[in-house]
Amino acid sequence: MKTKKWFSIKEIQEDLFDGAISKTTLLKRVADGQIPSIRFANKIFVPACWVEQQLMVSQGKAVQHG
Repeated sequence: MKTKKWFSIKEIQEDLFDGAISKTTLLKRVADGQIPSIRFANKIFVPACWVEQQLMVSQGKAVQHG
């Protein structure tokens, strides 16, 4: 089974935040560097490791850095 390495902004908005945060807000966070990302053509992708960390934080689990 292939592990997902990147998420689109739309996937993050719908799956991670369940639509509770706007696409515009996510794009602003990408622009100011709060959300790591890469741009491919005109699409923005966020690393799966960041998404997984956010899920852990939202579930109250500790995130280790390093």
